[in-house]
Amino acid sequence: MSSFQNELHEKQEKLLARLKNLSVDHLIVAKRAKMSMREILSCLEISDKQNMALDFVFSEMEAFKQTAAHILYKEDFSLA
Repeated sequence: MSSFQNELHEKQEKLLARLKNLSVDHLIVAKRAKMSMREILSCLEISDKQNMALDFVFSEMEAFKQTAAHILYKEDFSLA
């Protein structure tokens, strides 16, 4: 395997591990908010990078998805 393939494989394994660590409660919030896989991954990334509780990030995403900014303008979610 080339180094690129190794790097890609490592990223895939890390992503799968993160997805497997989601609790049922997280998945319920994601379903209720009609989150896409991209949005779920964004929540995971924000939680990791900003050392925030995943529950908080998921609840903020759920609230954001109810706002006019998301509904009308399809703005991206970020806690930055």
